[in-house]
Amino acid sequence: MSTARELHTRAMDLAEAAHAAFREGLGEKAEQLFEEAFEKEQEAALRLADRLDAEPTRSVLYRSAATLALHCNRLRDAERLIAAALAGEPPSAIAEELRDLLEQVYFKRHLDVRGVTMAPGEFQMSIAGKAIGAEWALSDAFVERVKTTEKLIYRTAERILGIAFRDRGSADKAIRENFTLFLSPLRPGSLSVTFKLGHQKQPLLPGLENLSDDDYATEVVDEVVECLQLVNEANESALREKIEDETYYRNFVALAKQIAPDGEDVRQVGFTVIRGNTEKRVALRRVQEEITPLGIGPSRPAPVAKRSEVVTVKGRLLFADHRKTEKGRIELVSTEDPPKTYKVIVPEGMMSDIVRPLWEDTVAVTGRRTRRGIMLDDIRPAND
Repeated sequence: MSTARELHTRAMDLAEAAHAAFREGLGEKAEQLFEEAFEKEQEAALRLADRLDAEPTRSVLYRSAATLALHCNRLRDAERLIAAALAGEPPSAIAEELRDLLEQVYFKRHLDVRGVTMAPGEFQMSIAGKAIGAEWALSDAFVERVKTTEKLIYRTAERILGIAFRDRGSADKAIRENFTLFLSPLRPGSLSVTFKLGHQKQPLLPGLENLSDDDYATEVVDEVVECLQLVNEANESALREKIEDETYYRNFVALAKQIAPDGEDVRQVGFTVIRGNTEKRVALRRVQEEITPLGIGPSRPAPVAKRSEVVTVKGRLLFADHRKTEKGRIELVSTEDPPKTYKVIVPEGMMSDIVRPLWEDTVAVTGRRTRRGIMLDDIRPAND
């Protein structure tokens, strides 16, 4: 009979093979290997079910089995394994990881479109975290993400149609009429809403004449969800392959950062679409501070010149200028006595959607110091 150690080793080999198959685009093979890995790891964990003294090995095996169950979308199995692990005496650090894993299980349930019929041009967004209570939710946590998702939809539609990046004003009337967004009422019991990408029966834009309403709506929705998945995976090379235009790329990442969890009030943001009989779910867990237009993962190399100094400054945004063709400029006035003025250069793709909405707010700017001013990498409302 195999020991727990032997079963665990076999499970890890299968999981590694599953990840390799997934990277190669072999989805069905990857799913089968993950299932086999889960069965082996669950068996290994159950060998220590009554060994409460075998810590941290016992809780590590249960955590690993639950993680694989979550990967296989076996939510009830994952929940049961986590509960069994917490019922023992896991070390505090592992216990915290188990609770975080349980939160992921519950959030996956929120991503289910329980009893809701969704057409191809529709997708559900769900939010979870401390800001979301049983009956009330922090309005900023939800409303701002809805607004940002709308911007993301319009920008993606424009990019797919080959329209040059628009750094001023709102989306063209034809875009808004061909890609109208509707929002469903909130779902009872969770902060989940459905977006519907509709068509007001206006003449279709060039490039859409041969597509049905469902076709063009589906293409835009799928593109948004797939790109958000790449941001969540920190797969920068694949995202750049999908979004070749540097301005659109920078804009998408900046907007995705605003949608992403802050790690405190919002822990997860999820999207669900239905294709045929299959639900596709993306659960954003990568927090905002790990995402910048320079890179979408914490492991990215710093793309700055040796002489460039990365600085963060705070002040009130009192001036925004985008009269120049390549870059805009903003100025921050600090609260110091006497006040200090900082000149900040805004790259293309960030002025209209990211910077301008913060006009007259107190913000924190992070960027590289140059002779002309600070080259903006990130801007956010200042909390203090």
